[in-house]
Amino acid sequence: MAHADGDNRDGMIERCACGRPLHYPDPYTESLVRAEIARHGPTLTIPTQVGTFVVPVHFAALHGIDEDHLPEQAARYGFPRLIDAPDTEDPFPC
Repeated sequence: MAHADGDNRDGMIERCACGRPLHYPDPYTESLVRAEIARHGPTLTIPTQVGTFVVPVHFAALHGIDEDHLPEQAARYGFPRLIDAPDTEDPFPC
């Protein structure tokens, strides 16, 4: 298990998508996030007005998510954008 300084048992350093070692304020917060990752997986799918992005949970927990800045963050850190279904009108509206 990694610790608040980002070191884990085998000497490798886990890094946040921002490039820094994981930088949780304390081990308790890190353990809560790791428990969520164990339950739900390492990424979040976040829809925005301009598309849906896949963001690492560690990044979201450490930096927060601001919908207005997510497209720029995605481009900067390499978060994938999912292909959204095109808007379609119902050809048979009620």
